Amino acid sequence: MFYVLGNGHVYSTGYYNISNNKAQRYDAEPIDSRMALATVLGIKGYYYEEDPHITLEDIENNEYINEEAVEGMMLDLGKKGIGLSGDNLAEVLPEAVRTDPEARLCINYQAIVTMLIEAVKEQQNEIERLQQILEENGLMRKQP
Repeated sequence: MFYVLGNGHVYSTGYYNISNNKAQRYDAEPIDSRMALATVLGIKGYYYEEDPHITLEDIENNEYINEEAVEGMMLDLGKKGIGLSGDNLAEVLPEAVRTDPEARLCINYQAIVTMLIEAVKEQQNEIERLQQILEENGLMRKQP
């Protein structure tokens, strides 16, 4: 199921992206995990006030909205949004930002997930290096 509300919010029961097989067919450049960690550390998250383009009346009088969902949707009207700043992201990870025909910055969250995966790998490598140093100096027992 796929729902689009008048305020621009989209709800669905599932979402998949087509895999970028070009990365497998061509000379794709692997992401350096240290660079990925530095990049992720530069990304800032924000709370923001949602712009409610839909009103309580719109929700209550919409024949396509299930009556059982109305109460929950009304509670959602006052919630703050959470997201990233296109301006900040354009500075830190410009590959994840595009400009639409109305000159708005649009964020490719899949690109951010890819960077997060590589950053986690780098953090894990750092943890393992620190564990090894602690073990070698008798400050930690060897991990099984």
